[in-house]
Amino acid sequence: MSSDVITWIGTILTAIGTAVTLWQAGKVKRYKDQVAFDLRKISISEAGEILRRGQEDCRKLLKSGGRGQSITNICDSVQERLDQAMNRFNQKSQDMDIKEKLTSANGLLHEVRQGNNTSQSSSDLHVVFQEAIQLCNERLMEIN
Repeated sequence: MSSDVITWIGTILTAIGTAVTLWQAGKVKRYKDQVAFDLRKISISEAGEILRRGQEDCRKLLKSGGRGQSITNICDSVQERLDQAMNRFNQKSQDMDIKEKLTSANGLLHEVRQGNNTSQSSSDLHVVFQEAIQLCNERLMEIN
């Protein structure tokens, strides 16, 4: 009979240990989800700020390259900003619409570099930057 009591006590302790482990695993998952959520907010916020700086460079393109700066240098700066912003979003991101805007901006920047209707392409590029910034702001408001 004493071995039966020991078996029952062991079973009860095992069940309690399992329950505690499951409870702790649930807490870890919630913490992991919160960290991922916070990282997403930070990435979107950083991308928006990078895009604002890139939009300032786009304005220089609208002014025919600005004084003392070549279109190539400005395009390089815009490209750098686009690359930095794109790197803020991972491949499986829920924010693919923003990434699509950035891809569109990349295509327009290529047209500006090629000299194809530079005035219109520069204007379109500025608009796409503005739309991407707006998407970032809207997304931040949605997830807050």
